[in-house]
Amino acid sequence: MAEKMFHIENLDKLLDVLNKKFPREFERTFVTAMRFVTFKALARARINSPVDTGRLRASLFSTVEAPIGSIIGIIGSPVEYASFVEKPGNVLGVGRRPFLEPAFTQHMDDIERDFLRFAQMLAKKLGF
Repeated sequence: MAEKMFHIENLDKLLDVLNKKFPREFERTFVTAMRFVTFKALARARINSPVDTGRLRASLFSTVEAPIGSIIGIIGSPVEYASFVEKPGNVLGVGRRPFLEPAFTQHMDDIERDFLRFAQMLAKKLGF
């Protein structure tokens, strides 16, 4: 199994105020935002994943978890060789071919812009 997690932090003051005053709206908005960016990252991972039989690409999934105080987006694959393709090593003579991590890291500007857009929509909705 291979997974890549993306964790949003450091929007401290604005998020703190919104979360304390409007906890339901806050969670709903940012879980939706995380689903949005995680789905986009999943699409990028599918484009970047190597294809032989198509099993790896077809197995890719995304999910969002919201434990208290954070929101976590996860993309991954349950197939046993996914981590060998993503991380250093060889799979049947094929070298490392990361597809999960670049789905997030090469698009950080887009991800930050998407979260800012959702934060602005929430602040506007709540009259800030």
